[in-house]
Amino acid sequence: MKRLWVLLVLVVLVTGCASVSTGGFEVSLSENDGGAFKVRFDDKQLSRELTVEKAITHRGTSDFLSIQVVIRNASTGDYPMQYKFMFFDTYGLEVRSGDRGWEQKVLHGGEAVTLAAVAPDKAVSSVIVRVRRVN
Repeated sequence: MKRLWVLLVLVVLVTGCASVSTGGFEVSLSENDGGAFKVRFDDKQLSRELTVEKAITHRGTSDFLSIQVVIRNASTGDYPMQYKFMFFDTYGLEVRSGDRGWEQKVLHGGEAVTLAAVAPDKAVSSVIVRVRRVN
């Protein structure tokens, strides 16, 4: 348990010091967190428009971490967005930071979408999913 807290603190420190606000929100989850996930909104209006319904990790037989995050558009209008997965090892260091860019999606009013990815390396133990509005 102590190791998990150290890992979470390292992830927060590394990502908090190395990143700028996306103007959206991010979902943080780890395979060792017992199913819990954290959501941080940088935009109060966005927190009323989009909700995170579920976020899970699973390590399959291939030993690569799989991630799924379900996001729902709580508004009645369309919500054009971009999202990006960032992967971290047990030390909180980002794994293959340049491999993935921002992906686009339009969420229609009331629609839910599952954002999914498979970690690029077996050493990945935690993930941050960033979401921002496309202007």
